Amino acid sequence: MAPSMTSHVPSGTTQPKLRGAEPSRSMPSIKYADDALPGLGSFTLKRRSNGLRPQQTSLPNQHHRRWRPRANLCFGADLLGHQQAQVDFASPWAGAYWNPFVAKLQTNQQQREAEWEIASFKELWKISDQLPSTVMKIVYQHYSQHKLSKEDLPWHLDFCPQARRLNSTELASAPPNTIDGFTFETLSLNPVLYLSYLRNKLLHHNVQFVNHRLKSVSEAFVADAEKRWPEAKIVINASGLGSRTLEGVEDQLVEPIRGQMVLIQPPKPLRFATSNRQKESYIICRPSTQDDAEEVVLGGCYQVGSYDLNVDHTLAQNIMEKAVKLRPDLSFDGTVKGLKVLRHIVALRPSRKSGARLEAEKIFIQGKDKVANLIHCYGIGPAGFQSSYGMAQEVKTLVECFVD
Repeated sequence: MAPSMTSHVPSGTTQPKLRGAEPSRSMPSIKYADDALPGLGSFTLKRRSNGLRPQQTSLPNQHHRRWRPRANLCFGADLLGHQQAQVDFASPWAGAYWNPFVAKLQTNQQQREAEWEIASFKELWKISDQLPSTVMKIVYQHYSQHKLSKEDLPWHLDFCPQARRLNSTELASAPPNTIDGFTFETLSLNPVLYLSYLRNKLLHHNVQFVNHRLKSVSEAFVADAEKRWPEAKIVINASGLGSRTLEGVEDQLVEPIRGQMVLIQPPKPLRFATSNRQKESYIICRPSTQDDAEEVVLGGCYQVGSYDLNVDHTLAQNIMEKAVKLRPDLSFDGTVKGLKVLRHIVALRPSRKSGARLEAEKIFIQGKDKVANLIHCYGIGPAGFQSSYGMAQEVKTLVECFVD
């Protein structure tokens, strides 16, 4: 999902089953999670865990009346989701929709990320059935100016509902020079509403939130009564771009990917998404923060290594021109001037050069003379929301290895 937050591949990693995996509309339980509580934080965990994920805590089987957390959970961050969002915290500014960035599954890491995305799609699909005002189903269409071979088609067409090639009628009404294309049903979400929903679920299960910026990963293990920070048995580092400077991590593979978007209100409700092959240019219809309005995100750019948070107005104009050319119905008069612009958005996707880091390690805590359990989960770049539940499940497995 663009934009968002992210290699070590553990031995014995299960490869994803990609075919015949149609999502069920009646799956038994929902794992509530938070893919975007802010950038420089970590989870702390005391005693036993029932499963978490960095920037996303998983609460399995919570509809079961006898379910009780087997852990005391604490989430620490410099900025919590209910406060005013800042541009160095990417998640509130996400598009955000489910559309895998990896077109082909050729490496173990690509297979692993596909498995995360499949697991996340299934969970988000269930939420969309319950809360369509926060997560909604949309139709994605891809337009191509050349004939698509079987090898050109992305892997997830074997998984997504209603996936097929565009028919002759759809091609006739497609943008100029379109020769081929495909479509599938997917999901978009409003990140602000979604983060609020997740935070409320965590609060309902007595998860503690502490507004605090950590200088080092060791600090997360040490109790601080003044800050209401408990001593932790396990820490999950989900600090995003902060992992580049967080003492004890200082991962120089971490890098930003600058994104810029234009948020508009269309003349009428729309339920679609589209993007170019590289996915840096896209249109995403999503649930609105206002009951009586609609929202569409126009993007964008994919500027690796850029920390520039200023709006590039030339780029913004180019984004709007491309969008109106593709879909004149986004505008009140079919032109760029007829677009009702709500906001220009610039944010940094927390990425990592070699791919997401999701692994466990033991570290020595100086001054405490002890070895502590640390799990890293960061660097997923633009795919944070759409990978969140799958990553949470893998983190849960690592947590259980520690507590068992």
